[in-house]
Amino acid sequence: MSPFTDMAIETRGLSRTFGRTHAVRDLGLSVPRGALFGLIGPNGAGKTTTLRMLAGLLRPSAGQIDLLGEPISVRSGQYGVHRKVGYMPDFFGVYEDMLAWEYLDFFGRCHGLSAERRAKVVRDLLGLVDLGSKRDEQVDHLSRGMKQRLCLAQSLVHDPEILLLDEPASGLDPRARLEMRALLRELSAMGKTIVISSHILSELSEMCDGVAIMEHGELLEHGTVEDLNRRRRPRAMWRLTVASDPAAAVVLLEAAGVEVVSPSEEGAAWGDDGVVDEVASLMLAFEGDARARAAVVTQLVQAGVAVADLRPVEGDLEDLFMEITRGEQEA
Repeated sequence: MSPFTDMAIETRGLSRTFGRTHAVRDLGLSVPRGALFGLIGPNGAGKTTTLRMLAGLLRPSAGQIDLLGEPISVRSGQYGVHRKVGYMPDFFGVYEDMLAWEYLDFFGRCHGLSAERRAKVVRDLLGLVDLGSKRDEQVDHLSRGMKQRLCLAQSLVHDPEILLLDEPASGLDPRARLEMRALLRELSAMGKTIVISSHILSELSEMCDGVAIMEHGELLEHGTVEDLNRRRRPRAMWRLTVASDPAAAVVLLEAAGVEVVSPSEEGAAWGDDGVVDEVASLMLAFEGDARARAAVVTQLVQAGVAVADLRPVEGDLEDLFMEITRGEQEA
């Protein structure tokens, strides 16, 4: 039995080569049970290869995979535990002559469900993904968003504990992306462990409990967005918004030992004399505690500076992605 019983997914030294190409190299990944986890990276980072290995569709070249506390033997190819895994590929293969309910019924047969059980599962899943009214529609006549939701329903036919979703929102319009996001949150609330590969970083930041950033087959960073921010930005950054006299605010802040990193990007400008002018927002590097911040704000107000807001600044997932990845092309 694996020692990682609180982890739904654990990999150590996981690698996959195709000839001389290292698609995934020495990947160490941990995904807690019940987490909604984002796997992000540029094209060619190894995300799809990683998901296919976790799903049992591609045998690793080296390394160890534990799923739900059960070790997977890479050499023997014993993938029994993968019956508890649902996989949604990034490309949806359409069965042109199938109706929506027949598509799900077909996969129910593949998983060995009885006719009575299949009928209930098909009905429930079509309702879950809001396709009940499209039950008798041909699959190839459905919109892109509907096909994506049907493909997600297919991955749920056998009620897996782990869902591996490769770009589930790819190509969807804004409304369809919102519907997909709501559906994933609902599945997460049901206790499913979900790993999502996606390029829509803003949505992953809002949804995910943790993320892993990959590039050239290697894991660069791994953790929550808050953890990544703390590791990448050891200095505490604050945004001060003033409604009057920003130049005086800069002088007072620097006299109090607070570093003014820069004005904000919102119309900010440094004057020719090196002093900020006509700007209402300042970025500060402030290491003091709450009392120290309150003292500085009090000093500003007493000097006649109208303080409108002071709040911490944390980089979002897109900022972290651009900072962590190198953006280099492989030779």
